[in-house]
Formats: sequence, structure tokens, C-alpha cells
Amino acid sequence: IVKGSGDNRVVLNDADGALVASSGAGADLKVATGSNSEGSSGAISIATGSAVAGSGRLDLAAGDGGAGAGGDVSINAGSAADAGGNVEVRSGAGDVSGMISVASAAGTSESGGVVVESGKAGSGQSGSVVVRSGASKESASGNVVIASGDGSSGVGGAVSIASGRGSTSSGPVRVSSGSANA
Repeated sequence: IVKGSGDNRVVLNDADGALVASSGAGADLKVATGSNSEGSSGAISIATGSAVAGSGRLDLAAGDGGAGAGGDVSINAGSAADAGGNVEVRSGAGDVSGMISVASAAGTSESGGVVVESGKAGSGQSGSVVVRSGASKESASGNVVIASGDGSSGVGGAVSIASGRGSTSSGPVRVSSGSANA
């Protein structure tokens, strides 16, 4: 089954059930639901099928750039006059739940940074950034480690913890350990 024409096409291979989305050289490929001026727009769901042994893998990746820059991957929720949409990244549940890893790739000269921050607020309070390990019912909870990398030939990286500035006073910095029942 072929849908579309020219450089933009979606091909469904009935032989093995594979769905191949492709575009011609330099052409964009767009998958979108229709707009709706009176209600909600349609949803797009991309998922692998369930299986008794192990379900299929889902890869979302931009192409490599030979002599230039690699392509970006952007995941954005929709904007709205009332409240913007949420972006949720969650590992799968199980006897041992899956891990979530967020890291920049190694670079021959310098690696890229990793930034986790809440957005600016116009008139109210900006959102909080919370980093914590989960609770455990019958064992010890996980550790939270904040550390800079080693410098093999230079100076190791610094660790800075600072509160924000304010017109009347700056925010406090609190460091405390948890309480114990025993």
C-alpha cells in the first residue's frame, strides 16, 4: 500500500507488516493530525506491539551529519492560552523497573552540556526542579549523587549550589539528612 505521491510517501509492506516512512532527497516528511477550530485535534500514537517474550524496541533518532551538524531531536508539548501540555518520560514498570538515562555524547574536544531547568514566569512563581530518589517500603532508598567529573590533565570540575537573588532577600540553601524511626 502506497500513500502519497512524489517525494513524500508512506509505504506499508504487507509481507512482514513493516511500516516504512520515507522521503526523497532534501524533502521533509510530516505526520500530523488535522486542526480543529471547535474542539480537540486528533492524537498520534506510535507504539510497538505487546509480546509474550519481549516487546519491540522503539527508536527515535535524527540523522548523522557527515561534515556538518547532526540533526536535532525536539520533543515539545503544545502551547495553550490556559495551560501548556506536559512532557512525560517514564520507564516501564516491572519487577525491576527500567532505567532512564539522560546524557550528552562524548566529544573529541568537548562534550555537550546537560541542562535541567524550569521556565521563566511572567508574574507568578517559576516552577520547581526536584531531583530525588524513590522511597522503598522494605529496603534502603536510592542515593542521590551530585558530582563533577575528574580532570585527567587539568582541573576537576566545580560543584556550585546557589540560591536565587531577590529584590528583598535571596533564597535559602538548606542541606539536611533524613530522619530515622529507630
